[in-house]
Order: sequence, then C-alpha cells, then structure tokens
Amino acid sequence: MTKCYFCNERDTEFFWGYFCKDCSQLSRLLKTNPPEKCYSILKNVLLRNEVQISNKIKQEIIKIELSKKNKVLKSKEVKESNDSEDYETPTTRSQCKSV
Repeated sequence: MTKCYFCNERDTEFFWGYFCKDCSQLSRLLKTNPPEKCYSILKNVLLRNEVQISNKIKQEIIKIELSKKNKVLKSKEVKESNDSEDYETPTTRSQCKSV
C-alpha cells in the first residue's frame, strides 16, 4: 500500500487509490459542496481569532472559580448539619398501641 496523498500518514484505502479512508471522505465532501461554503465552515469552526481565544479563557476561569466556591459551600453545609438533630425517632409498635 502507498501513503495517502493528502495526509501522508496512513496507507491508502485501496492499492490503486490516492487517499486514505478519512481523506477520501473529505475529498468527496469538498467535491459535492461549493468551495466557498466549505472554506467558510472550516474557518468558522476550526480557526480562532484573539477575541475568541480570550473569551474562552475568561469562561474557563469563571467555571473554575465557581466550582471552587461550590466545593467550599458544600463543605460548610456538611460541617453545619447535625444528623442527630435532624433524625426523628420512629414510633414502635408498642408506642402505636398506647396512642
């Protein structure tokens, strides 16, 4: 088998083919859709500009800070709760007969 002409990493799908399985599917998608549409989709999905990168970093920082706050709050709740006060003693059969 020969190497793929597009990625140069994997073997071709067939002996007489030029592309591996993934690259041949990519080639078919590019042939069936207009190049402008494919380029705009790839550009919008795969490429990031500086504003998008900074926004993503800010979002990740906020997520981390919120998760830390939630962990602290949960640990405080666990420390404050007292199981013996929250527990109600069940009524036994003998107590039910006397009532």
